[in-house]
Amino acid sequence: MRQLKEYEIMFWLHKQYPLTIINDRYGGRYSGGEYLAFPYTFKDLDKRIDGDDIECSIFWDKYEGIAGRGSTVTEALQDLDMQMRKALHASKTIEQPSFTSTRPYKKGDRLQLNGKTHVIL
Repeated sequence: MRQLKEYEIMFWLHKQYPLTIINDRYGGRYSGGEYLAFPYTFKDLDKRIDGDDIECSIFWDKYEGIAGRGSTVTEALQDLDMQMRKALHASKTIEQPSFTSTRPYKKGDRLQLNGKTHVIL
């Protein structure tokens, strides 16, 4: 897993894509939420999320990435949105499975997204 950059967080908050919401196989026993929302595609999810009890338990004990959790789909999405905003505000990087960029962005760079200019903080 690699680090998610600030501009990737900004893009997600603007478009909320990619997005994957799943019903937790174990009802939140290990993950902490009956529904889970992730800021990346389903194919990028670690397969241990849906593994047996031991795999799933170990995965969530070691997971340092971002995941929205809730007892409903709406709560999981709201939690994910709040975590992404906190990560951006704190200028932290977060764990995310594979994402490739053709250009490394740095502070002060300007991005054009849907006709709007965004500045990397």
